[in-house]
Amino acid sequence: MTPKAAAPAKGGNLSSYLPAADYKNQHDPFRVGKNRIRNPKGKKKDDWGFPLKQGQKVPLFDGIKKNNGSKNNDTAPKVRRGYIRDKIVRLNWGTQKTMPYKGRRTQFVYAWYVKLEDEDQEIPLDNKGRSGWVPLLPRYFKDYLVLKRIVICMKRCVDAYERSPARSHPRKSLSSSTIEYVISTIKPARQMKYNNLHTTRKLNEGSDRADHYLPRTPDRLSRDGYVNLCYNLPEQHGMSTDTVRVGTSFFACVGSKKFAHRVSVPLYKIKKIDGKNKSKLHKQRLVFIYGYITFHDGRDPKTRRYGWISRASLKKKKTS
Repeated sequence: MTPKAAAPAKGGNLSSYLPAADYKNQHDPFRVGKNRIRNPKGKKKDDWGFPLKQGQKVPLFDGIKKNNGSKNNDTAPKVRRGYIRDKIVRLNWGTQKTMPYKGRRTQFVYAWYVKLEDEDQEIPLDNKGRSGWVPLLPRYFKDYLVLKRIVICMKRCVDAYERSPARSHPRKSLSSSTIEYVISTIKPARQMKYNNLHTTRKLNEGSDRADHYLPRTPDRLSRDGYVNLCYNLPEQHGMSTDTVRVGTSFFACVGSKKFAHRVSVPLYKIKKIDGKNKSKLHKQRLVFIYGYITFHDGRDPKTRRYGWISRASLKKKKTS
């Protein structure tokens, strides 16, 4: 029997759709495909990206700098992954963040699957997309004022939901004690176990793969590798809410049996037979743990960002 990812509805839900993001109630005119922000200035139905200003080197950042022992680490610049090569970026709905940038508290938006410029040849840059944070500034976005208004409304909606009993109550119950993990790389032999497996049986061969939730391999400007922190579990579409580097501390919430803070997600093998996708439940499973990372928002160096990370991406921190 497949375990349910959601905690009891009466007490709250640590893995739920973003507000108004469920399949039956998409009343937000600025949302597309449940997860992305729609650009109201788009001329076509599928023209929902936000154009960047040409002639500008638009940076893409990870969400937190790896702790390198520096006393000033909390206020250090975030890790720049590279500069965006795309002319248009697609942005995750509900995902924004405030961080220091060039000496000022700056709002960032989360860009999904962008291509980066190739600045050097130390590590060859492939054509795979990267996700990360882009400063929400008028010098970077052509439709800055439109996007700014959407982000303000979006933030109010999400903040109100995050303060609701459905989210805040289970967190208070879980956060009485924590276990500190460190986000780590995964051995190739273990990674192979998840190859060609999917977290849903309903999508096609290239969608919602299990390895999307494992540590990503290092690229040219993220030499340590990185992992995505998810707002919800794959059964609720596995929306990424942050991207953090290997070596970052992750605090797993424990202390309550009432809420599902550790969930085993079933995996499926999908094959195309006679032109149709056929799925089969696989013996391998993917375990997720609920917790938080801390980052500097320009005021509080211990601001929490909650979400789910696969257990395969974590190692318990060694105590001296």
